[in-house]
Amino acid sequence: MVESFSLWGFLWALPVLVVDRRFAAVRKEAEARHVANLEASLTAKH
Repeated sequence: MVESFSLWGFLWALPVLVVDRRFAAVRKEAEARHVANLEASLTAKH
């Protein structure tokens, strides 16, 4: 019972982890772009 549950848990968690990693990378990229835009607008004002 426990072994079959852990196997299904692993099979279920694997795509979730992959998607979460990809989402984290995209979010980091968007955050870096946002910071760059913010810095550009701040330097343009000064």
